[in-house]
Amino acid sequence: MKKLGLLFATVIMIMLFAFSASAATTEDGFTYTVSNGEVTITGYEGTSTELVIPGEIDGCSVTGIGYRAFLNCNAFTGNLIIPESVTSIGTYAFFGCSGFTGDLIIPESVTSIG
Repeated sequence: MKKLGLLFATVIMIMLFAFSASAATTEDGFTYTVSNGEVTITGYEGTSTELVIPGEIDGCSVTGIGYRAFLNCNAFTGNLIIPESVTSIGTYAFFGCSGFTGDLIIPESVTSIG
C-alpha cells in the first residue's frame, strides 16, 4: 500500500511540474502557454498604458487570448491592439478592465469571441 501511495504522489508531482514548466512570461509582462507551436496569452503582469499584444513569441504565432487573460487588469488605459495572428478570444478575457478608455482594434482574423 505504501508503494502505491508513493507511486501516486510521484505521478502527481511529475504532472504538476509538467504543467508549470509549460507557462512562461515575456519581457513585456505577458504570460502565455505554447501548445502545438501556437501561443495563447493567459495573463498580463506588465504596466504599459497601451497594450499591444505581440503576433509572435519565441518563434511561435500568438493565436489566442485565453479565458480571463486580462481579468481586472487596469494597468492599460490607452489603445488595445490585437494582432492579425489571433483567431480566438476567450470568455471574460477582458472582464473588469474598467480603466480602459482607448481604441480597441480586433482584426478580421478573430473568428471566435467567448
